[in-house]
Amino acid sequence: MVRRVGVLVLERVTDSGVSVALDVLRAANALTRRAGQREPFVVEVLSKSGRAVTTGAGLRLGVHGAWSRASRCDVLLVPGCWVETAEEVDALLERDDVKACGLVLQQAARRGAVVGTSCTGAFVMAGAGLLDGHRATTTWWLGAELRRRFPRIDVDESQSLVNEGRLLSAGTVFAMADLALALVTRWGGPTLARRVMKVLLLDAHPSQGPYMVLHQVANDEPQVRAAEAWVRRNLSRPFSVGQLARAVALSPRTLARRLEGSLGVSPIGFVRRIRLETAAQLLETSRLPFDEVARKVGYEDAGTLRRLMRRELGRSPRQVRRTG
Repeated sequence: MVRRVGVLVLERVTDSGVSVALDVLRAANALTRRAGQREPFVVEVLSKSGRAVTTGAGLRLGVHGAWSRASRCDVLLVPGCWVETAEEVDALLERDDVKACGLVLQQAARRGAVVGTSCTGAFVMAGAGLLDGHRATTTWWLGAELRRRFPRIDVDESQSLVNEGRLLSAGTVFAMADLALALVTRWGGPTLARRVMKVLLLDAHPSQGPYMVLHQVANDEPQVRAAEAWVRRNLSRPFSVGQLARAVALSPRTLARRLEGSLGVSPIGFVRRIRLETAAQLLETSRLPFDEVARKVGYEDAGTLRRLMRRELGRSPRQVRRTG
């Protein structure tokens, strides 16, 4: 059975969010056609008006038609728009085309279509109420913002792709490839998906954890930034959450609330993420023995750091060093 896929594009859509999805689905069609079989996807790029939109890079993107054609689609994909701050999220969600897109997604979900988004598309999907009570991800630096705005969503920004059946959310821009591959796997099978990955030189990366950089998402919380700076200065020695809280003139409970609100992590998770980020940086940029790296980031037992890297980053120390 052929599946109709509509890629709904907004003004200032991320260029690669659109192109990656199109390339993955086009490759799946080409490989299937060469095998003498029927192509699994018919793909259309649709805008609100049916006219070209301007991408995030300022290019004009032609489309196949208007969102009115979305009603005949089995799948709707919404690539995100590039934003970096909470204020830019505010502006995005206030836009008329974004609100209209949410209504299109609601109608699609009611009739049983599959809806998938990447990056800030998760905010569009969440604003339409489709993610309430579900797991979801978004681009990692906006995870805390999605969690704050939509507390009924189980947000896990460490994941590259969250598949909730008919609702799919992908992480940062290039995670749209993971979402498109999930569609290929669902309707073309895992063998076809692997062939697409090989043809396009795509790697499997189920986690955004290796790419998450803590200090870029501290936003406007001065005491969170102060806590980060204090942890980095004292990284090689043991300290308690109480000591960290006193260093930034907060109670442990208030510190926990600030970290949960701005970053979505506990104080222990906050410190652990800084230790892991620093360890990965040392492995990538130096030839220090792993035991010494562990000591520099506060772990006397190198095995503990090794286990944490596998669990949180999805990679071994050797893999981190090799890709640095």
